[in-house]
Amino acid sequence: MSANDDEYAGQVAVVSIGGGHHPHRFERLILECEHLLAGHIIPSYFLKYDNEAAARAGEEVADGHWKHTVTEAIESTRRAFPDAEVWVFLDWKSLRGWQKPPLLALLDELGVPWGKRANDFPSGGEMHA
Repeated sequence: MSANDDEYAGQVAVVSIGGGHHPHRFERLILECEHLLAGHIIPSYFLKYDNEAAARAGEEVADGHWKHTVTEAIESTRRAFPDAEVWVFLDWKSLRGWQKPPLLALLDELGVPWGKRANDFPSGGEMHA
């Protein structure tokens, strides 16, 4: 806990999900929207599903490491930025279609808002071209 408990009040901390080892789209978001705080980063290859074949077929997805990874990244970012609102940036283009529905369902279950563009975030404005 910081000495000033409300140091991050009214700010937005962002967890990045998707992309590669070097998350270029998230980096661009953070650099262009200076008001956003960079939280944890989860590359696409860390989203491990227990039953990937079922997920690809649109069936019920068994609990997997991906749920734990996403939940822990969000909680850890909350601890790092107390009093900030935590959002998730989804690197939409890097996520496979079958990965999106269970991921969005988990974010909804956790009550975490998300975006895939700068103007999806509070006071985000537009990213420069």
